Amino acid sequence: MQQIVIITGMHRSGTSLVANLFQAAGVDLGETLVPGDPGNPRGHFEAAKIVAFHKQILHRWGYDVLVPNNHLLGDLTAADKEAAQNIIKSYSTAPMWGWKDPRTCLFLDLWAELLPQAKFLFIYRHPLEVTLSLVRRGSDFEALVNPDLALQSWQVYNQAILKFQAAHPERCLLADIGAIVPQIDSFMAQVAAKFSLPLVTTESNKLYHHAELQQPTIPLAVNQFLAQLTPEIMITYQQLQSLSNELELQINNSSLLTPLETLWHGLSPDLQPAARNALVSLLLIELDPQTMRVWPDKTLTAIAEWRKNYTWLADQWEQHYAWITHQAAQIEQLRQQEQALLIAQNNLRAEREQWQRLAHYQQYQLRQHPILRLLRHWGLWRGGNP
Repeated sequence: MQQIVIITGMHRSGTSLVANLFQAAGVDLGETLVPGDPGNPRGHFEAAKIVAFHKQILHRWGYDVLVPNNHLLGDLTAADKEAAQNIIKSYSTAPMWGWKDPRTCLFLDLWAELLPQAKFLFIYRHPLEVTLSLVRRGSDFEALVNPDLALQSWQVYNQAILKFQAAHPERCLLADIGAIVPQIDSFMAQVAAKFSLPLVTTESNKLYHHAELQQPTIPLAVNQFLAQLTPEIMITYQQLQSLSNELELQINNSSLLTPLETLWHGLSPDLQPAARNALVSLLLIELDPQTMRVWPDKTLTAIAEWRKNYTWLADQWEQHYAWITHQAAQIEQLRQQEQALLIAQNNLRAEREQWQRLAHYQQYQLRQHPILRLLRHWGLWRGGNP
């Protein structure tokens, strides 16, 4: 029987690092993987066909990387399920295989149904660390201009994990990336034991360097402020922590004497989105001033790139609109010509019918002529109609 392990978690939670470890340990992650980039220099370790499948559906629903509201996700079609089954068939020869893609969090029920023997390895990370990492990467426009959106997406992804874990605890293992990196070998042994995977022993120090995963110290005061600002997110984080107690992570209980503490006590529960986003940005600045120092420049660069793309799209739309207008004019001209032809055809038909009626009347008049009637009476006219 094939053994299948699916690695997932919110974007920037360390899933690439874990996928690298499992690929080295013998798990087939696919033939064509998404190449590395500045955000993941070692690679994403994501099967291109899995990513393309998830992206296509998310784009249809109006999303990309960040999904701040799972209630707005659409339904899967029969074609979607058929495409997923075709992907599964492409792995049919591998004895131990799987994939890594953060977007899998949004499709867990689909894959669980199609792959009843699959095991799910969930990786999570502190919500502010994830948000900081998205900002640091600088390629996610929405996260740059609205860090709070990244926090909301973290909530959607990890709530999906918790819901699935509660329904299928025997098929799941949940781990904090911050607890994994100091004890990689223990983590791999734990996964192998729970899922009965014949993993190959690897030299983890060649696959990961501690500098590749930036883990800012998160003081107690910051966590308390975040709990006031977004209580639902901190509740989710605490639930994740309580379920991943196999690998314990030391929590930093130190506090910072900053203006945030005074702001925290006067925080209103009903904040406008702009105010909440500003406060999230303050938290990120508190955690990583160096990254956030270049945040405005990255944001301006992203906006400039967006404007460039928008200008190009506007030009393309203008050209396309001009072409559509020209085609519509030609169609209208053809329609008018067709209408004129139909009118002419109707006129010809009416004229022909008029001449036919006239001819029939003239024939009748000739047959009723007195001379012809007299000739017929005398028997001198035996022909047909004149």
